Amino acid sequence: MKRENKSNLTNIHINCMTKGGVGKTTTSNVFSTVLYLSNQDKKINLFELDDNNVSNINSNYINHQSLKLKDSEVVIDDIQFASLSNTNVINIIDCGGGNDTKIVLQKLKEIDLSGLNYYIPVNDDLEQVDNVKDTIALIRDFDKSANINLILNRCLSLEKEEIQNFIEKNQIDIIVDTSHPYAENISKNILEVIKSKNIKYFRYEREVTETIFDERFESLKDMISYINLNLKNKNILSTLGSKALEELINIQNNNVYVRILPTTKSIENAEKSGFLPNQILAIQGPFSESLEKEFLDFYKIGFMLTKDSGDVGGTDKKILACQKLGVKILALSRPKVDYYNVFNNIDNLIDEICR
Repeated sequence: MKRENKSNLTNIHINCMTKGGVGKTTTSNVFSTVLYLSNQDKKINLFELDDNNVSNINSNYINHQSLKLKDSEVVIDDIQFASLSNTNVINIIDCGGGNDTKIVLQKLKEIDLSGLNYYIPVNDDLEQVDNVKDTIALIRDFDKSANINLILNRCLSLEKEEIQNFIEKNQIDIIVDTSHPYAENISKNILEVIKSKNIKYFRYEREVTETIFDERFESLKDMISYINLNLKNKNILSTLGSKALEELINIQNNNVYVRILPTTKSIENAEKSGFLPNQILAIQGPFSESLEKEFLDFYKIGFMLTKDSGDVGGTDKKILACQKLGVKILALSRPKVDYYNVFNNIDNLIDEICR
């Protein structure tokens, strides 16, 4: 049943995209922190509506709840009326990718909310253009006055000169580095640029997985050398991504399956690297523990290759699935960067920035 129109709720922020894996959860976490720093007198609620991903944010400043889509109608109703009655509350909805986003937007349409703030993360994959158009069309279908913003995530190379120009143009005096644990070049370039400047630097990153992997390696080259020396006639699943393909093809005397994003670019890279169609698993994560087990069982996997991307990156689900099926895990350690002011807890980060 359609409810009374409650328009112009500018204290409601929706992070959404009809494609997964573009960085919605990461940008929502950063966004909620920025909103708190700009509105320290207000309560910040972050609702994660995602059936495939569960985040864990322990914070006294940000009220985080990870919920399932079946809860979306109740959550959105609560957000609507709370926002109307209390302007000192800021609500953020982090929608899951694909169909999850469509379900949440449909719920918003049913209660006829308008004038909301929408954020659509997108990276440098041109195939996402259609997803962006679809997402915008779904929003405009019921919210003509929506404030729609594109977040360019992983779109720039961020070379030293670009970083320098950005800092000077925008008069930056604080940098919070939240780049991916394996995007070390970005961090190194930032640290190099600011070393002679009076700029405060903070590093926020996912915690290293506590579970002990069967083997850890400092480089992909070392991992491949170990496999070629110690393994033979094994079924190996790589979850290292498409950037590792050119080196992974050098694994000898084993059956290697590569799990990559279902984009034309990734699939073409896999084929150019020498992988056959039956070795390419083009599918979008994140994956539940049960789905990880299905992969391992169906392909009779004996060894999984992974990065220590933290629980947000799905490492915990991979570990649980492998442990239950007796699959060995070979992990690529995080690159070593001389960070300083490193934080794994949002509250500690906020406290330090506010000093």
